[in-house]
Amino acid sequence: MHNYTDNIHELEHSAKIPFGDIFDYRHSPISEIYERFFQFCQENLTNQCNEYNIQPAKFYFRTEYGINARAGVLNGYFIIGVNMQTIHSLYDLFYEKNGIFETDHYLSNNYKDVVNKFDVPVGHLMFQLATLFTYYHELGHLIQKSPILPLWLSEQYIDKNNEVFSIERHVLELDADINAAHSICFHLIEYLKKLNPEDRTQENLYKILSIGIASIFSYFLLYFQDTKNIYYKKYTHPHPLVRISYIVDCFIRVAEINLPSDFLINLEKTLKEGFRISDIFFRTVLSSNLVDDFGKLLLTESNNIEMYINELLNIAEKMPYLVKNR
Repeated sequence: MHNYTDNIHELEHSAKIPFGDIFDYRHSPISEIYERFFQFCQENLTNQCNEYNIQPAKFYFRTEYGINARAGVLNGYFIIGVNMQTIHSLYDLFYEKNGIFETDHYLSNNYKDVVNKFDVPVGHLMFQLATLFTYYHELGHLIQKSPILPLWLSEQYIDKNNEVFSIERHVLELDADINAAHSICFHLIEYLKKLNPEDRTQENLYKILSIGIASIFSYFLLYFQDTKNIYYKKYTHPHPLVRISYIVDCFIRVAEINLPSDFLINLEKTLKEGFRISDIFFRTVLSSNLVDDFGKLLLTESNNIEMYINELLNIAEKMPYLVKNR
């Protein structure tokens, strides 16, 4: 067990994180949720220190509002900071307010048999996947140890400092996303393996992957509200449709490598189903048709998205410090 109080004292006194930036969750109504997430992240981060030489590495929650997280190096410490509202908002939206798998006719009929066998409610699983993706993404930035890591890398889309666009930054984000997608996919595969042997079917894997896609895509959209235009060479992060496209591809590749050879998952079908779950979530929980707007964009931009992803991957081959190249 790791001690959060010790962590924040060390970050304040040795790493020189400002006291006002540190959130102490002990009196939060969901303190147990914060504690579990802290324990997982710090334990995983401590283990990764040995493999990637990123010690000392520490995790903490920030007293910042907005769904966001950041990774950086400060006074020799490799640090991941997650905004406290990231945990609070995602828990509220994905778990407390999310009953779509019970109330929606389509999801109830098609998913009931498999989600009832999970060890947590499916809404809580969506919360876990979104928050774990955040952690694994930021961990990817620490592992990269890129030249801009000391400046802090955050999850905000809009470049408020009006910095000049850098395609290398998009490659860093792609690489961190793929690192997260690999790890999340193994969590999803574990959910399949926990099922009874007769339930470990290709159809159930397809459903589990679709839930994972919906969780991550919905998470992206919670802090990206501009549906008017797709962009490519702009801002600090690739557009959500670009990101979810290569994440789904990663899911399928990892699943097919780590499961029996007769498990063949269709990318287009899985992406479409993930979008369907996301659309139901946004319409039911947030009274928004945001996902439908993005779905229309995807239909018209799929070729351009594929071309841009290939461009990023080609550039990535020349950046040896990326996670994928280590």
